[in-house]
Amino acid sequence: MKKIVVVVLFIGISLGVQSQISNYLTQGKSGFGIQVLGEQGPKFQGFGGGIGASLRGKFDVSLLGISEVLGKEANNLVTDKATGTYYEAKVTWWLFRNEISPMINVSFGLLAGLDGSSYKDFRYLNQKTSSIVDYKSFIAGMAGIQAAVCLKLSENWILQPTFIAYYDFGKQLVTESATEFSSTYTGVISNICISLIRRIGEGNALVLSLNNYSQTSGSGSFCHLTAGYVFSF
Repeated sequence: MKKIVVVVLFIGISLGVQSQISNYLTQGKSGFGIQVLGEQGPKFQGFGGGIGASLRGKFDVSLLGISEVLGKEANNLVTDKATGTYYEAKVTWWLFRNEISPMINVSFGLLAGLDGSSYKDFRYLNQKTSSIVDYKSFIAGMAGIQAAVCLKLSENWILQPTFIAYYDFGKQLVTESATEFSSTYTGVISNICISLIRRIGEGNALVLSLNNYSQTSGSGSFCHLTAGYVFSF
């Protein structure tokens, strides 16, 4: 059995609004958030959304889905109809949130979860065998860290830089010459995010974020622009 080496196109990663709900809430309160996002990279573009919740500011949970279109030339594909669907489920455990001054709050946490993608018409030529490879899917686990600094600009406005880094490990599935093959996938992903938060009413917040991602897999760097709303309860 010949071994197929695939560089995974890791699409649609968003650890933005929903992974940091607790940072927008009064300490110790719970909340619920929704978000929409658009993404753009040299190899793909897409649109998606997600939901999340914070449990008394200690644990944040989130679900996310993104639909994407993959570029033919940028990914060296044999078709211009390639699409993908990315999904993610994640938990962030905030180890501490410290107010180092009335205007500055620092948070640090650990994150873990599952993510994956399924693809349609993601086909490319295997240069060694001269046969067409159909990349089907991948599923992986993630584990990493998240740090954020909340800068209070005024009574209702907050600027928040965030840094996220995690290790992704799992399996990917391809088909070549009517035979399925699976292989191990690993990668390191980092995200630098800048969020502008407008507090509304009793603990609610409107959040706009720009995320810049980089990773060790084949898709390189890309950006997400997200808009979300957080409700406290």
